[in-house]
Amino acid sequence: MYRTLPYFMLFVVTVLLQVFLFDNLSISIYLNPLVYVAFIALLPLDTPPIVLLLSGLAVGVTMDFAMGAAGVNTIATLFIAFVRPALLGVLYGRDDMREGGIPCTGRLGKRV
Repeated sequence: MYRTLPYFMLFVVTVLLQVFLFDNLSISIYLNPLVYVAFIALLPLDTPPIVLLLSGLAVGVTMDFAMGAAGVNTIATLFIAFVRPALLGVLYGRDDMREGGIPCTGRLGKRV
């Protein structure tokens, strides 16, 4: 419970920022900033895969509902949540990653 509240607040903040600020900010017809993906990226390194996928599903469905899209955001966030552990393992190696905390250069170790 002690770690759930900050990440729930991160979920709420990223969704609200996306809906009220970045949906109205259109750089061009082809460029639209999508900040809600940062929620998946900032989850702790030791998050179980099922929680990661359920979080991606929750963000995607929420954004689809808010944007009026038909599943595009859900597919994108589920793909990001599915690929995240493998990508972190390939980029930094499983031995270099320390357990817990958010991803940052200090926690992930140094790549030589």
